[in-house]
Amino acid sequence: MAVCSEVRMHGGVPTLFVNNVPLPGPAYVTYMPERADYRNFAAMGHRLYSVCAYFATRPISSAELYEPFMPGIFEKKGEPDFSIVDKEIERVLEACSDALIFPRVNVTLPEWWEEEHPEACNDKGVNGKPPRACPASPLWQETCMDLLGQFIRHMENAPYADHIVGYQIAGGQTEEWMAFDTNGNQGPALRKAFADAFPGETDPVRFREFASKANAAAIIRLTRLVKEETGGRKVAGIFYGYTFETPYWQAAHAAVQDMLREDSVDFFCSPFSYNHLRQPGIDLACMLALDSVKLHGKLYFAEGDIRTCLTLSMNESRPGSCSSPLYTGGIWEGPKDPWVNVQQLRLVFGRMLTHSHALWWFDMWGKWYDHPSFREELSRYPVLAALAAQDTDRQSTADLVVFVDEKACARSECPANEDPARLIAYENRIPLGSAGLPYDTVEIGDFEAVYQNYRCAVFLVPWETEVMTEAISRWHMTEKPCIISDPGHPLLSPEEINTAAGQAGCHIYAAPGDVLHASSRWLVYHAASAGEKTIRLPRERRAIDCITGEEWLTDRLCLPMEQYETRLFRLE
Repeated sequence: MAVCSEVRMHGGVPTLFVNNVPLPGPAYVTYMPERADYRNFAAMGHRLYSVCAYFATRPISSAELYEPFMPGIFEKKGEPDFSIVDKEIERVLEACSDALIFPRVNVTLPEWWEEEHPEACNDKGVNGKPPRACPASPLWQETCMDLLGQFIRHMENAPYADHIVGYQIAGGQTEEWMAFDTNGNQGPALRKAFADAFPGETDPVRFREFASKANAAAIIRLTRLVKEETGGRKVAGIFYGYTFETPYWQAAHAAVQDMLREDSVDFFCSPFSYNHLRQPGIDLACMLALDSVKLHGKLYFAEGDIRTCLTLSMNESRPGSCSSPLYTGGIWEGPKDPWVNVQQLRLVFGRMLTHSHALWWFDMWGKWYDHPSFREELSRYPVLAALAAQDTDRQSTADLVVFVDEKACARSECPANEDPARLIAYENRIPLGSAGLPYDTVEIGDFEAVYQNYRCAVFLVPWETEVMTEAISRWHMTEKPCIISDPGHPLLSPEEINTAAGQAGCHIYAAPGDVLHASSRWLVYHAASAGEKTIRLPRERRAIDCITGEEWLTDRLCLPMEQYETRLFRLE
């Protein structure tokens, strides 16, 4: 039987189904297949995998500071080499014979193509490199569609076709569909498209908005092609909509509402935030307006590229692959204590359970999780994910909502590092995560559909827009409390959020300071400091520690915790 996948509602939230069976994450993927940990993850019960495939032998960054991860299938003009991806899929199947695979297909075109078509490229490159292709170019789109069609037809007719459950279409800067020129994909193709759509228009705000819409339109053409080539039998997904992580128009990510309303887009993806270098003790926040994604029936895959004590530099992992100091230290290193690594893995997985989304472990350079304590921890997760998938109600129970406006970024003329959105949209996720109660995130275009579901709201307003102003006015009419973060009051505190939410009648689980996420069935708590922690449940429940098996029948958990410890509970 030919495999069929779809995203449909299950327990009230979007869920991946394969052959009519819900398939909870987590999954596994790596950039360096020679260092892949496929066998260990298979032994730990993981069945879902991604495999990276590239149209070109090029780095994923326009700065080109390191060697390509793999050869490109279409690197030699007119002579595609599909054996490159065949080999990697066979490598997965050798380790896990019943693996289900969704390739990450990087549609970046070979360098020879861009040299032949400068009119399809941006005005400028990055770090002195040549300009890269602009997605607004019809020629670029047609070429990508041609090659993507060839790729999908090969996959769907390969001996392993029944293991392929969907396609993640990647491109642009770091595969995440951000502008290759880091400046909105400005080039002749974008200017012509704008002039054709808005003759005589000179408003820079309209142009900045259009840069994102043109990027989104190009991506949508590719996801629609996935549906056409598979007869609608396979899911298609993308990295997109980083409204909190890159709240700047230059990223070309501010047309998420176009994507949410597009039937051919089944799932969205993003890493967890890189905020504060992912130090232990803070939340690993979402880059997207997650609850808008769920509202529109789309699945969300979080990318768990969690660094550990085993994380080597790119050059150490693959000698000679990178000489740049930008890819060593800082965010490229994990805590040196394996115990702390386990606590961060548990926080990531607890976020997945409490927010009812999917997850893949991104073992970037390979062997990051090849440690006995990591394997012991990760082996628990497929069992817990399967248990969560059986819950009849997996919807959010948050009383607090955070509204963000993707269009606000087009009002800014500031460099990204000086933009008030840096504090308001990006930094405020840290106090929100440690305010002592769960919260939802919603793009303001969905305000009317959801605002009555919440007791308290936070409005993030780096730049005023009509839709945000109207939404705040509508909220005030409800006489429910809210907090407004704007340039006059940019950075919130956990205490401010906790107090306002409590006054609004939201259930407060804990004092501000530690990281907490909760739903009707799951609760995860990550201690920023050592000490006795009190967690107040909405009512008396049987709370089961998912790691130790301890049980309590209570409405109040009192727990001695070490600094950076994470506790994960099932609530019955």
